[in-house]
Amino acid sequence: MQTRCSNCGAPIGIDDKVCGQCNTIQESFRYRSRMGAAAIAFFTGWFGGHRFFLGQWWGLFYLFFFWTYIPAIIAWIEGIVFLATDQVEWNKRHNHGIYVGKEGGTVVVIIFGLILPLVLMVGILAAIAIPSYMEYTQKASISEGLMATAPYKIAVAEYYLNYGDLPRNAAEAGVPAFQPTDTVSNVEVRNGSVYVKMADSGITGHIILKPQATDSGISWSCTESTLEPSRLLPSSCR
Repeated sequence: MQTRCSNCGAPIGIDDKVCGQCNTIQESFRYRSRMGAAAIAFFTGWFGGHRFFLGQWWGLFYLFFFWTYIPAIIAWIEGIVFLATDQVEWNKRHNHGIYVGKEGGTVVVIIFGLILPLVLMVGILAAIAIPSYMEYTQKASISEGLMATAPYKIAVAEYYLNYGDLPRNAAEAGVPAFQPTDTVSNVEVRNGSVYVKMADSGITGHIILKPQATDSGISWSCTESTLEPSRLLPSSCR
């Protein structure tokens, strides 16, 4: 089948994109930019956007399997390949060999296509790692708080053995007032129970160690602790 050149009217094939008589690019020709294809591959490649842009039906496979993240990885690699492809070779593959001028924007595509995903990846990893690290340090401070109760627990137990009753405060138990540290704000005795207040503003309430008299002396329970978030407490205190 034939049609006519939009410029000189000479007969040309219906699929011809350039007139053989006057070298005019026909209106039916759609230029497929190498930079554009790379940018689409970087940002919407997991849906096969770059393949649809190039008129390739197998972009459907990207769309069907985008949830596996495999198409995203493939598209990112393909975007790099597009950038590395020689412009002449690119035009042979996707533009019927037609050259319309040098494409710009390479630096911009590289910055947004290569560096931005790396920045996003670092951001995602940081969003996961930082809260985990903070929780780890908070749990470590809770452990320090529990260790700080040792002399108070001993003093309460000795007081009970000597007097058959529980001391009202640390002074009565014969233990000096607690000196605040970077992690523990205060440790005090209230009617035999030992209360621990953490220095971290993100941790509220108290670790509460309750004494229980047994035949062998005093045992301790921390299940009545009011500390929040409670997930920071040892499992024996929850």
